Amino acid sequence: MREPPSSHETRADSDEQQAPQTLDRIRTFAAAFMRKHSEDDISIHAMSLTYTTILSMVPLLAVTFSVLKAFGIHNQVQPFLAKSFSPLGSEGAVLSARITEFVGHMEVGVLGAVGVAGLFYTVVTLVGSIEHALNHIWQARRGRDWSRKARDYLTVILIGPVLVFSALALIASAEKHALVREFFDFAPRLTWLGTVILPYIILSLAFTLLLRFMPNTYVTWDAAAVGGVATGIAWKLAGSTFTAFVASSASYTAIYSSFAILILFFLWVYANWLIVLIGAEIGYSWQYPHDVLSRLRDTTVAARERNGLRLLVVLARAHLGGERPLQPADLAVRGGLPSSFVDDVVEHMIQGGFLLVAERPRGIALAKPPRSIAVAELLAILRGENGTVPPRPGPPAIDAALARRRLAGDAALEGLSLEDLADSGPRKPAAAAQPSPRLDLARPT
Repeated sequence: MREPPSSHETRADSDEQQAPQTLDRIRTFAAAFMRKHSEDDISIHAMSLTYTTILSMVPLLAVTFSVLKAFGIHNQVQPFLAKSFSPLGSEGAVLSARITEFVGHMEVGVLGAVGVAGLFYTVVTLVGSIEHALNHIWQARRGRDWSRKARDYLTVILIGPVLVFSALALIASAEKHALVREFFDFAPRLTWLGTVILPYIILSLAFTLLLRFMPNTYVTWDAAAVGGVATGIAWKLAGSTFTAFVASSASYTAIYSSFAILILFFLWVYANWLIVLIGAEIGYSWQYPHDVLSRLRDTTVAARERNGLRLLVVLARAHLGGERPLQPADLAVRGGLPSSFVDDVVEHMIQGGFLLVAERPRGIALAKPPRSIAVAELLAILRGENGTVPPRPGPPAIDAALARRRLAGDAALEGLSLEDLADSGPRKPAAAAQPSPRLDLARPT
């Protein structure tokens, strides 16, 4: 009689099965990213963000300097700018000193109400441009409304610099402490870790948070982490590469004279935004690889019908399982569909009277019991046959043929309800329902 396999053999078999799946996932992700990058014209968005950044830099620094001055940590601005402009070489230090001097002499209090409002509007416009570019990559159909922009953006603008520069001040004071110096002298490897690896970790964490919360749609933590880590590493390596480029570009100074630093500064800002947007593409391709690869062939009516019914079946099973109304983000995750497609289908189904937006708790739910919702009616909405604008009449023979096809399809689906489709698979128990942590994003209006 054969003995049962040991735990070591079972673990080995599991590893052998997971290895091909991991390789397939990586291959699919790489192919999805290449297609996503070829489809998205991110260079236009990078140029737009570069232009907005240049115009908004002084107002942003003025607001940041005023906020930090109230906490007594405004002296950290100049070292931060000097380190940020270090890839520009010696001219970067001069540029950072000039900007810091200009901002330091600016008194926000003497601008008046109109001047302060214009200052904050310029800063909010910069953050809004960042959200617009990321929404384009993540296919979010709507941006934040003005009330949420004022709340979210001003929170980031006023609280974010305080946290960042407070951390920088603490790190700077800790490095000067005698006990810390003795510790690093005793453990030189930790010194290497703090000076070389720590900047990569900080940048990766910052970009992960940016990709997770800035797009007005649901972004999973793993997708944000993949894109954030790739962006942080590329950002740091690009700084070293650009430093070497500036050191070897004496021809720019010979041709453009004193304007060379401005041109190099524009190129540096453009390269940084290009890296951020490519990181966002990496995150999207990680979260929706099959959507990117199947987009060319899944733009057909048949694909829209199939994916739309899959989405409605998720809602029907939630209804039959006694769950609370679902957020669009939850629908996208459960259905494995992009949030842009979810928003579009939900909007049309609300207009057709099959879905509604529940207020308490907030979410999307069926407007009718799934038993009373005919599949034929849902397919008609997904095909756009219930539009308010009647289709342009064609030749009578063509219209008659299409009408016969529609009647034949309705007859074949007669008596088939949404509940019948929902009963063909497992339902999620109500106790296991996990509400989305971002309840108000990407909701239909």
